This record gives sequence, structure tokens and C-alpha cells, in this order.
Amino acid sequence: MLTNPVFISVVVLTVLSLARVHVIFAILMAAITAGLLSNLSLSDTLSTFLGGMGGQSETALSYILLGIFAAMIAHSNITKMLIDKLLSVKKMNKYMLLLMVAGLTCLSGNLIPVHIAFIPILIPPLLIFFNYLRLDRRAVACALTFGLKMPYILIPAGYGLIFHGIIVQEVSSNGMPVTLSQVPLAMAIPALGMFVGLFIAIFFTYRKPRDYETEEERASHAEIFASSVQLAAGTERVKQKFEVRDVLTLVAIVGALVVQIQVQSLVLGALVGIIVMFAARVVTLGEGEVVVQEGVKLMGAIAFVMLLASGYATVLKDTGSELIW
Repeated sequence: MLTNPVFISVVVLTVLSLARVHVIFAILMAAITAGLLSNLSLSDTLSTFLGGMGGQSETALSYILLGIFAAMIAHSNITKMLIDKLLSVKKMNKYMLLLMVAGLTCLSGNLIPVHIAFIPILIPPLLIFFNYLRLDRRAVACALTFGLKMPYILIPAGYGLIFHGIIVQEVSSNGMPVTLSQVPLAMAIPALGMFVGLFIAIFFTYRKPRDYETEEERASHAEIFASSVQLAAGTERVKQKFEVRDVLTLVAIVGALVVQIQVQSLVLGALVGIIVMFAARVVTLGEGEVVVQEGVKLMGAIAFVMLLASGYATVLKDTGSELIW
């Protein structure tokens, strides 16, 4: 087994990834390794790789469309109003703040699929608040990571539908037929592990106070912090008004969610949401070019990685090298 091309290729992929080599180059080098070790020429390996990239074309398109939909949602006031709700909570301690950040982040992958687009809106205004609470920012990173990862692992909606669909497709194509309804049951185990990890990170590992500024620097920010506390209490904050365009944004979100659940297709769901956003003029056709570019920038790299991963899987299959456990 140790000389098996598939095994060596996976080791190469793992080592390169751990060495912080970009995943695109890591996948390419691992695929070439598998091909050459299986006595395929470099040109044959690349031909097989490129021929297999179409296997995840639907997934890649889903990511692109969902990225555009996320950019459209970020273009509206929905995300900002959710953050207003977070900041309006009174008597917030650091544990409540971390759990609320994790909870709000959970919405970004399934219910309101904005992915990471909300982070630049949410985190910067809270930095001074973090410093005042002497909050370890590694705990914030854990809360954000939990919220971005756990929901799609467990819930077959939004990005979760993409993830679960890949599992069903690839496991079934390798001789073990599974259904979409079985995936959440299996994924409940790692999801539970992530809940335990979040609990440990917040209440044990990163619970100690941590300072990111000197006493003098914090003193100079005292007045700024007082303002932020008032904002958090909702006394002086200029809140976003709930307008007709926000209602239409919610209609688009609900429509996308319903369609993807009913027809089990994120492509159609995201497309419905995009069409509603354009039709309701939440995003005008004139703004469409910029919004589409933002969406492609947000999710385009991930979509391309999925295509490469499909090509890599095809190379491993076509080498005829089967692992014997």
C-alpha cells in the first residue's frame, strides 16, 4: 500500500497543503504525481485531469451563482439590520458576545447565504468593544470558523446542499449508494465535535483576558469606547429603516431557500433569488456588472478549486490503482 500511486498522491497533497502551498497548485502536483507513478505520460495525465473537470461543473456553477446572490444581499440593508440587532443587546458580556457572533455567522451559510461578506461589516466596529472586554481574538476566530463551517456540514441547505450533494455523488459513484437524507445523520458526529470545540475554545482555551494595546492606548480610546457602548445600547445609533426593498430581499431569500429545498438544486434556487433581486430592482441592471464581479471574486476561486478536485479524482480513478486496506 505504501507504494500505491493513489496513497503517495494523497500524501503529496497533504504535505503541500500543510506547507501552505495554495490548494490549486497542491491538487495539480498531486494529480501529476499519481499519473506519473502509474506510468502515464505527462500529456495523458493532463488530458485525463482536464477531461474530469466537468464532473463538478454544477457545483462550480452553484458557488458562482450563490456568490453573486451573496453580493446582492450584502448590497441591501438586511445584513446591516441583523448587525444592528446584535449591537442593540444590553449588558453583553464576552461569552454572550462570542455566542452571538457564532450564531449570526451560522445564518450566513444556510438561511441568508452571504458567506463571508458580512465579516467586514460586523467585526471592525466591534474591535474596540473586544479590547474593552479584554477578549482573546482567537476566540472570535473560533466563533467565526464554527459558524461558517458547522451549518453546511450538518444542514442540507445553502452551501450545505452543495456539500451534501458532493458526498452523495462521489460516494455513490464509488460503489456505495447513499441518499441525501442519510448525510446529515453521518455529519452529526463531526458537527457535534465542532460544538464541543467551540465550547472548549470559548470557556477554557481562550477564556483568559488578553490585552492588545497598552494602558495608555486604551485610555486614549476611552471616549471612543463610551460612544460604542451607547451605540450598542441603541441610544444614539442611527438604525437602518426597514424599507420595501428589504422586504423584497427577504422574499428573494425565502424564494431561493424554498426552490432549492423543493427541487434539490442550488443552481435553480440561487437563480430564482438573483432574478427576484433584479426584477424588484433591489439591484438595478446598471449595478449588475459590479455586483456580479463582487460575487465572482467572493466565490470564484472556490468554484475553480471544485473543478480541479473533480479532475484530480478522475486521475486517481483512471490510474486503476486501488487501495487495499
